[in-house]
Amino acid sequence: MNKDFIINKIINKQSLDVFKVGCDGKNFDILKDLIKGKKLDMKHIEKVHGLSTMPANRRINLLLGAGLVTRANRKRDIMPTPLAKRLIDLIDKTRKYIRKDIIKNLGN
Repeated sequence: MNKDFIINKIINKQSLDVFKVGCDGKNFDILKDLIKGKKLDMKHIEKVHGLSTMPANRRINLLLGAGLVTRANRKRDIMPTPLAKRLIDLIDKTRKYIRKDIIKNLGN
């Protein structure tokens, strides 16, 4: 197999995973919370997002696997990655564009 083909296959899968995991409603809310707070622990995520321990861990593990969060301080602290910040920015810009487009279309 061609090296570029393999690299592109990995990039495509990882890119789609970022969107699939990051754009899930609850995961997206967790990411926005992390970006505001810089680093949080599981107790905060469980409390603020109404999750019990297992669902919270499952979501954080999905976000970790997609490269959207990291863990530090013996895995206690959860922090957003630069990729998470870019995803949030992209979605916020997309929302603004859609809002502008809807307003324009409603005016006609």
